[in-house]
Amino acid sequence: MLRHSLILLALAATTVQAGGLYKWVDEKGQVQFSDKPPPPQNLQKGSLEQLSKRGIVVKKIDPVLTPEQQAAEAKKKELATLEAEQRRRDNALMKSYTKPEEVDLLRDRALEVLDGEIKSFGLQRKTAESHLTRTNERIAFFQQRNKPVPPDLLDERKRGTEEVKRISDYITLKEQEKINVRNKAAEDKKRLIELKGEN
Repeated sequence: MLRHSLILLALAATTVQAGGLYKWVDEKGQVQFSDKPPPPQNLQKGSLEQLSKRGIVVKKIDPVLTPEQQAAEAKKKELATLEAEQRRRDNALMKSYTKPEEVDLLRDRALEVLDGEIKSFGLQRKTAESHLTRTNERIAFFQQRNKPVPPDLLDERKRGTEEVKRISDYITLKEQEKINVRNKAAEDKKRLIELKGEN
């Protein structure tokens, strides 16, 4: 072991005098010296150092990762991000509610607001559909008599059809929001119960 260390030191001195040296710890935990940086697979992350002619560390060099190492690092960062987001959500839950029943109360209030919006737009759709029905009846009047339909009447039908569709799409959107509110409330309540049980 002593002889091995002396050999490494001798190699380091020779390489430094020649004009440059790299020092690193390999995959087996052994300190290595060379005038060229090692392959990534032979290097422990963050262990590569470039030395001056006097053997002083001038900078630390991040090794180039292999595709497998890059994938592992990306996965690690992704998991860390997910864990941080979960902690943020948990903290928000604990600050927002003192007991699980409060989640139900907030859910019911949100659903009540959405139901009010759906009801309001339902009335608007009914009005728009009635107007569209009358417009179609007026168009049919001309068609039954083989008379040209006035362009403004056709435009009115087009606008009416678009209005009915717009309102219907909005109602569908609000119905989906109700589903989302229920699902989120169920998840929040379940998680809150888990957090309260952990404390």
